[in-house]
Amino acid sequence: MERFDRAIDEGKKAGSLGTFSRMASAGIAVLVALEFPEFIHLISTVFGLMMVYFVIMIDYFFQQIILHKKREER
Repeated sequence: MERFDRAIDEGKKAGSLGTFSRMASAGIAVLVALEFPEFIHLISTVFGLMMVYFVIMIDYFFQQIILHKKREER
């Protein structure tokens, strides 16, 4: 965190913390699913983690279509 703050203060490019936090939360979700299989289905957990990226892609395409239509109206 200190290196991240220093890089921001100096105007340098800082490494992203997003990938690490996403991987950590996915790992924790899988560990919880493995620990409590009677309450949490492992395959559904993994499917749910992957579904987020499909939703992001679909949203991106919709945003591009909307942006394209707005540009045509000008």
